Amino acid sequence: MRVLSNSEIAQSRLSNSGLLHMKFSSAPVASRALFGIQSQYQQFGEISLFNRVNDLTKADLQQDYDQKRLIKIWGQRMTVHMYTPSDWFFIHNVYASRNNWIKKHTGTLGRDLETLLEEMEQLLLSEEKIPKEAFAKLFGEQAKDLMIWGGVFIQGSLDGKLFCVPESPKTRYYSHRYWIDSETEESWLSTPRQQTGIEAMMDRYFTAYGPATVHDFKHWAGLPKFEIQSTLDKILPTYFCYIGEDGKNYYSKTEIVPVPEQEKPILLGKFDPLFVSYGKKNWLANEKETSLIWRSAGHIEAVLILNGHFYGTWRYKITGNRIVFHFYLSKKLFKKDQKQVEQQAMKLAAFLCKDYEGCTFEQI
Repeated sequence: MRVLSNSEIAQSRLSNSGLLHMKFSSAPVASRALFGIQSQYQQFGEISLFNRVNDLTKADLQQDYDQKRLIKIWGQRMTVHMYTPSDWFFIHNVYASRNNWIKKHTGTLGRDLETLLEEMEQLLLSEEKIPKEAFAKLFGEQAKDLMIWGGVFIQGSLDGKLFCVPESPKTRYYSHRYWIDSETEESWLSTPRQQTGIEAMMDRYFTAYGPATVHDFKHWAGLPKFEIQSTLDKILPTYFCYIGEDGKNYYSKTEIVPVPEQEKPILLGKFDPLFVSYGKKNWLANEKETSLIWRSAGHIEAVLILNGHFYGTWRYKITGNRIVFHFYLSKKLFKKDQKQVEQQAMKLAAFLCKDYEGCTFEQI
């Protein structure tokens, strides 16, 4: 069995995620390939797409939102992602019937979740876009408790009824699945599909995020091994298997081939899919550097990558229509590389429709 170096694993992951030479043709294509783009903060989800799609603009994204080619729902790890509507069934198939904190939480509030969901559905079917304030009015005095951290919206989403309308800086409107294509629930549930939800998730994961371990997949999916073991037994033998430097098995749906290094810097945004998708965190950064990426309270910093290596983190500050980028470097950045970073920052500023005001670099 072939042994993969840590460098080969990192380069393959960057390439398969659409961050190197072969980018995706559109935002929906990228979202489908990665099985969702984490988007609790809409602007960072859009930066994740900008880095993976050729010549993406805000106008392109808005058209995808308006045409409902991208929607926001709660998915793996019960966090908000942008998905293509066709993947919604797979989320429903895997997560809707599982016990979760929402079901327990509504019970402790003395409310019947099924009744709440029925009332929410009636409201959602009354018109295409329903503001959050209308749900607050529906829920009454317990509105804040019922909507905390997504609350009952999460279960409505997992049930295949409610989605968030993508909008920056945060969600204001919700809509019913019916408004996407007028398909009835019975038709949606009974449409023949070639894969179960967990099969689709595994195939996408080990294609876009491979080579990866079973532990990595469990981390990404937020599922215990006993729930997925039978599917693992069925699917893993069909994948390519490699041995990592740590002696563990790494799986990929496609064969690992040499990937040319890309000198152009990559400015990954906060909560990029690449950094929420692996249980083992030191695959790109060393043990000391991982603490620069993963912060307290689950925050994941924006990351600068150059030649397949972690070079530091970055942030931006927007004042009016002006944007300044601040880089915090863990490695020395040569002048020619610094100029390339500045060029990438200019491109990102243009995507964000802001006036580029420069970059600062600080060695940490």
